[in-house]
Amino acid sequence: MESGQEFQVGSGMNDDLRKKPPKIGTIINYRFQEITKDGVPRFPTFLGIRIDMKKPKDYVFPAKKSSNQKNDDSD
Repeated sequence: MESGQEFQVGSGMNDDLRKKPPKIGTIINYRFQEITKDGVPRFPTFLGIRIDMKKPKDYVFPAKKSSNQKNDDSD
């Protein structure tokens, strides 16, 4: 992560990749359920290696709608 936070990812890897996983520091693509209060992705699942990126970046969460905003889909 861009923030420097380190965590382990194991789910989503096949047997061959588990035997020879990406080196520590390799930029990967992963999905997760949520971020813990400590800033660690909860239940990260490996999706692939990012060969198109030189530096990692943190996920940017979309802004939450406030309770007074209407969900208007009447375009």
